[in-house]
Amino acid sequence: MGEESTVISFRINKKLKKALEDECELKKISVNNALTNMVDNHLKWDKFAQEMGLIFVTKAIFRDILSKISEREIKILATTICRGALRNATVYMKGEFNLENFLEIIDTWLTHSHVPFRRIANEDHVKYILSHDLGSKYSYYIYTAINTLLPEVDCTCKNSHLEDQTLTFEIVKPAK
Repeated sequence: MGEESTVISFRINKKLKKALEDECELKKISVNNALTNMVDNHLKWDKFAQEMGLIFVTKAIFRDILSKISEREIKILATTICRGALRNATVYMKGEFNLENFLEIIDTWLTHSHVPFRRIANEDHVKYILSHDLGSKYSYYIYTAINTLLPEVDCTCKNSHLEDQTLTFEIVKPAK
């Protein structure tokens, strides 16, 4: 059973209401679900994005930038700026840096970056499968940034496959 819900009411401009209803009809979701998702997104990510200095860049621009820099430069960016941003985002949004919080931030970051992914968890590892159209350098960038933070939560990475359009890797949890 889901979390307990409550009822709220608010006023909204008629044009906004109509646009929202039209959008929901197209997506075949209820207005309630759409609004719940919007509030959830705001509270989990959007309210922090500006405070953390995040900007939106099109995939085409990011792919082009990555194509113009060397693998060595990508590694430097991933292990310094991106690593720091992921760690800081985890602490800022969740209060502490641990595996559970880090995985939640990875999921939220990928979701809000519009990178389709799956996270498959079992007892001893968590497998990520990312599907993107950003090239092999993007796979290397993401993998490197995440992998450099894993020792801080006593984890390692194995079974990684960095491809042009996909990235798969397993985060191995410490043995108990």
